[in-house]
Amino acid sequence: MQSICKMPRVSYFQKEKLLPKPGQICYDMQAMRLKNIPGSREAIAVSEYVIPETEMGKVWPEKGRWSEIFGNDHPIRIEVGMGKGAFIIEQARRNPDINFIGIEKYSSVLLRAEQKQKEQELPNIRFLRMDAQFAQCVFAPGEV
Repeated sequence: MQSICKMPRVSYFQKEKLLPKPGQICYDMQAMRLKNIPGSREAIAVSEYVIPETEMGKVWPEKGRWSEIFGNDHPIRIEVGMGKGAFIIEQARRNPDINFIGIEKYSSVLLRAEQKQKEQELPNIRFLRMDAQFAQCVFAPGEV
């Protein structure tokens, strides 16, 4: 099992009893493993909160039309690699006068954010399942 840590990961019962210093965090690579959720791509494809995918590298029809999609001219903030969406959903809840777009590459993770958004039903948040390297295909200059 791999760990990301300044100190090697060792058992408590190991002879040296090396433990992380207070405030030091060790991340278990196994605990952070992404689990595939069967049907996640299909579920987000029909969600009202997820902008439909287009072929990677192609201009998305939403480019330059985000104020139309949100129904207002509020400023737009994006979060790249939003994970399960806890941060961006909380930001959208606290800032109703700002539109938020979460970008996530993995369907299984995006599905969790979409499920949280279904509970909250915030009008100022949308999601994109895409690789962030194609952001210039989705946003017009000055749009975000």
